[in-house]
Amino acid sequence: MTNYPLLIPFDKKDFLKSQYKLKWDNEAKMWYSTSQTTYNKLLDYHVVDLEVTYENKDIAKKLGAKWNGKHWITSRLNYNTHQQIYDALKENQHEPEEEKEETL
Repeated sequence: MTNYPLLIPFDKKDFLKSQYKLKWDNEAKMWYSTSQTTYNKLLDYHVVDLEVTYENKDIAKKLGAKWNGKHWITSRLNYNTHQQIYDALKENQHEPEEEKEETL
């Protein structure tokens, strides 16, 4: 059985959970559907992977992005709302402090 991950806003979770029989993945801290049909109906809540530099992580967080332990993610709806800002967040390159000191 395939789990289809969804990023559901807290204020919509109760309604969507009862309407679509969504389940909670406690390890991933994310809602999911076991039905591809349901998943396809909830396009706004599909997970979008983001490229965010370390120096821009706080901006991404303020926009509603979440760190999943590996990279930044957001919902399709959130990404579409803030697409220009998210695209700009990946442009700044972050150099670790050790590399900066060595180049001076």
